[in-house]
Amino acid sequence: MQFKWLLIFFLIFAIIGQGVFAATSNEEAKKLYQKARDKCLDQKWKDALNLFAEINEKYPESHYQDDALFWKAYCLEKMESNPMDIFMAYDALIMKYPQSSWTDDAIIHQIGIAEKNVKLDEKYYLQFLINKLDDSYPEVQKEAAFALGRLGDTRAIPVLEKLKTNENLTEKVTSLLKKLKSEVGTETVVTQEEESEGIIDITRLKEFDKKYSDDSKKSFLFFPTKRYKHYRSMLRTDDNWTREELIDFGMLYILSNDDFDEFSNLKGYDREEWLRKYWKQRDPSLTTPENEAFEEFERRINYARVHYSARWNDRHFKYKRDQYLRDGWPHAPWDARGELYIKFGEPEFDSIYSHHTYEWTYHRYNVDFIVRAFQTNIYGEAIFPGSMSQRIHRYNLARINLEYIFNPQFRYEYDYHAEPLKKFKCGIFKNNADSSGNITLTYEFPIQELKIIQEKGAYKISYIEQVVVFNDDMREITRKEMTHSRTGNSSDQIKKEKLIINDVKFSVAPGEYMFAIRIADENSAKLGIYRKNFIVK
Repeated sequence: MQFKWLLIFFLIFAIIGQGVFAATSNEEAKKLYQKARDKCLDQKWKDALNLFAEINEKYPESHYQDDALFWKAYCLEKMESNPMDIFMAYDALIMKYPQSSWTDDAIIHQIGIAEKNVKLDEKYYLQFLINKLDDSYPEVQKEAAFALGRLGDTRAIPVLEKLKTNENLTEKVTSLLKKLKSEVGTETVVTQEEESEGIIDITRLKEFDKKYSDDSKKSFLFFPTKRYKHYRSMLRTDDNWTREELIDFGMLYILSNDDFDEFSNLKGYDREEWLRKYWKQRDPSLTTPENEAFEEFERRINYARVHYSARWNDRHFKYKRDQYLRDGWPHAPWDARGELYIKFGEPEFDSIYSHHTYEWTYHRYNVDFIVRAFQTNIYGEAIFPGSMSQRIHRYNLARINLEYIFNPQFRYEYDYHAEPLKKFKCGIFKNNADSSGNITLTYEFPIQELKIIQEKGAYKISYIEQVVVFNDDMREITRKEMTHSRTGNSSDQIKKEKLIINDVKFSVAPGEYMFAIRIADENSAKLGIYRKNFIVK
């Protein structure tokens, strides 16, 4: 009996102690939270970020976990960190605390980030905005519709029509609807490319899994059956790979399912034309004869062929005939490392993980991979999320598989060796009363972006303007190049103009086109590059 009462006493003591500890933990977290918020008020974002991170690490059971996660993301936003880092910081809160009062605020902040980055052609964010049009929370729907409306995306119209009944929003909604509907109704419709670049919506994991063949019950198939058959048909038992075969195999890892199916069914000239158009659309410098994107792609496949094509002939190892690189068996031109290299380029760090296994780290994408040598990833058995990926994306690890490992893509950031012209704006229009097919391209940017030099007693700025128009086959049909300059008796006299605004006129027949413009300061490393699709009806 005495032992029983002693046990009860210890249990009561433990419960009380736990409550006291929890109360103390919350009190300490509260003090740290208030200190961090004070740092926010002083706009000391880095100090605040470190304090919020400390709350998450030291007091995991406190009531301030979700608050700290939100404000960590907010601090990153104020520090103008990498947009994807900010976006995923808000995502960490949403995934871990879906019922938090901060969750809706986090989504609205994500919408703002997505809108800014769609303008930079980050198509991952465009799909995010479109998905949020169906959100269950009306405020999220509204913000997504406004963002898409400002971007000129007509998919916002149905939600905006519903918002017209809100008298507080009538003026704003009416203005956006007028703009969107007028763009649809004009003879020239300016549209953004809607090609997904193979990005897979991570919210559709189940639908994605259903596309795999029955073989996936035995092993996780990388490709749907049709793609798997293409892979099998391209293997060789010898090593006599031609340049065209290597390019085709490289395209297998960067094209979406539909695109690769279309591409693989073409032969001869038609296939060459398809490739030319595909890479021309991705040329980072459309006004120049070089196509740096394709040159980089071809460099990567040649590098992969040289460095990641070794074969392994251990007789005691159980092979899958179409997965391993082995003499005399059908094999790919490179192993899984070659696949990663073609998709993402050189890793910042390449370290040995274990026997025939490496860890590749890409800090620029906030991701790392465990990758096995001598085998391809056709069965999903050669590339896995690394330790950094598991840490950063632990609440949404499926994103690593779907967006990086099992997602065909080609990531390449071209270095222009120049600073961008800030506030560079560009638009194209056609007067509806003008039936001659004359198009006017208008661009503007602050004159202070250009470097003023003194020459022969006068002050001067000058820049080179290049404008090229391509048809729907990405064939150049119009090119205009001109050097513009302004002079004055002083630098202040030149700066008084404030904005440089110019028109470029050209004529085209009805059809689909793309224009590209390049503005280069002759006296400094400042560069403005812009491209857009448009339709003339």
